[in-house]
Amino acid sequence: MHKYETLAVLAACLMLLCSTAANAVISIRVTPEQPVGVFTPEHPPLVSIEVSTDRPLLPKGSWDGTIRVRQLDLLTNKELTTFLTCPSPDGGPRILTYAPKLEYGVYRLDVSIVKDIDEQFPQGRTAIPGTQTVRTSIAYGPAAMPKDLPDDWPLAHHLTTVSPTGEIPLPGFKVYRVFLHWYEANPARGVYDWSKLDSTAAKVREAGGKLHITDNTAPAWTVSPEKAQQWRFRTVKEATTIPPDDMNDWRMYVRALLDRYNSDGSELISSMGVWSEGNTKTNYNGTYEQLVEMTRIAHEEAQRTPGKPKVVGIGVSPGNHQVYINGLIDAGVCKYSDAISSHWYGGLHTYSKNPKLHSIYTQWKMMHDPMVKAGFDLPIWNTESGIKTVEREDGRLIPQDELNRRAEASPDFNPKEPWKVGKVWRSVGEQRAAAEFVAGVVRLMSLGVEKTFTYQHYGFYREGSVSLKWVTLAVLGDAFRKVDYHVVEPVEAQVVDAPADIKTMAFRVGKKDGRRFILVWAYQENDNVDIWKAWQPWLAPVKIRVAVTSPTATISDLYARHSESAEVKDGWTTVMAGEEPVYIWENR
Repeated sequence: MHKYETLAVLAACLMLLCSTAANAVISIRVTPEQPVGVFTPEHPPLVSIEVSTDRPLLPKGSWDGTIRVRQLDLLTNKELTTFLTCPSPDGGPRILTYAPKLEYGVYRLDVSIVKDIDEQFPQGRTAIPGTQTVRTSIAYGPAAMPKDLPDDWPLAHHLTTVSPTGEIPLPGFKVYRVFLHWYEANPARGVYDWSKLDSTAAKVREAGGKLHITDNTAPAWTVSPEKAQQWRFRTVKEATTIPPDDMNDWRMYVRALLDRYNSDGSELISSMGVWSEGNTKTNYNGTYEQLVEMTRIAHEEAQRTPGKPKVVGIGVSPGNHQVYINGLIDAGVCKYSDAISSHWYGGLHTYSKNPKLHSIYTQWKMMHDPMVKAGFDLPIWNTESGIKTVEREDGRLIPQDELNRRAEASPDFNPKEPWKVGKVWRSVGEQRAAAEFVAGVVRLMSLGVEKTFTYQHYGFYREGSVSLKWVTLAVLGDAFRKVDYHVVEPVEAQVVDAPADIKTMAFRVGKKDGRRFILVWAYQENDNVDIWKAWQPWLAPVKIRVAVTSPTATISDLYARHSESAEVKDGWTTVMAGEEPVYIWENR
């Protein structure tokens, strides 16, 4: 079986109740042939179904069973049933393969034995066939493997050992962010333990990817016992939230880290962040100057390392943290940074430019303006982002409008605070998150944010495979591969015959003399609430006029399932787009 075997190591056992011998068991094992059931055009969908029995003396050819595969398309709720003939296991396993032809999306597979086998075992009655089922999920998207993507690829991903996938580098990304805790990798002065990172590093290197290393602690041994006790990192006695007393300890650690993973010429570590979310008291209790000094040392060590990894400064969490950002910039962090970064979460799908609101734009402005004022023009990265999504029910998506109906029917719902139920933030549907990841990434790129890392938490994975978020990012990445994604500019667009609070945004990706596409979507503008907008009703497609520069255009949906020609008249075309963005390819 494939070494990345996942899911369903048995949920379908049919008991053959025998009067003269021990019970016989026919079992099914279902294994997607790619890690966590993630398939691409390079590795088309393929599932192995192993049927075996614990009765080794079944006469050859004594039983022909039938395997039923029920395939559910989560986007359309359409079900397709396929039957596979399975000869008798003959005491050993039988391997069948299921290779469905799929459109891009996520699919639930229910696999079971459905043919009655009573006649083959007259000495006893069998259990009713088909009452137990093996379930698995698979995803299909046009993502490229890391080895086939350039180093400046804008889509990146965060890996964590607590995710369902472990440290598997998914297709569609080039750089993978990893929390390498300094206190774990360097438990004592001069002592290093790279065992945790080695596993991830080997997988990422094999896939042709790169690593972005970050952390937000220091080992307790780097400060006095009194300080270590006072500034302990949460409940971890080995870690502290303040910088080391002797900055040479930090230098020796960074040097050892970069020497281990870059000295072989692979340049595996392409970037590193210095103290993630240091603006929070739970993570950092040092001074601005100390953090700048750590950034300076990291930059010096990076410059002496093959590949000269980028040093990414600030790493601020979502929200209004202007004082912290100004403090670090005034202390000189930009001088030693190759880029600065922020984390976009709820603001990822709030598009307003209203300065009183927390949105994509205001958080970018919070980073950009003081940097420019200080005389720098560094790239900005989104080093952490995510949208928490609700679990599926019986393997099916729950529409956003249904989630909203349930929330507003709760006795804990307060219409004056519509973004939460009681003390819990409102649930977000998987389709909403998938749509807003794409719109958010392109919106950030239009502001000059050159790289976005998606976080593994918050529902990026569901039921053993990836969610629709990965699929829509794979489709976006496939579009990026056909254009020059370094050029992203706003496009004039107008909503037609819709309420006044329905707005639209459109952005063109690609150079003027090359192939280009426009991404357009609509959104409900609500400037009365300074909070994320995931609680709003799902916005169905509305009519939008978009300015184009080509005589003809082709429209494609968010999942690249359907495309059609669009009429262009006097430099304008009309599309139907709502919360889910639509692609307009300008034909030249």
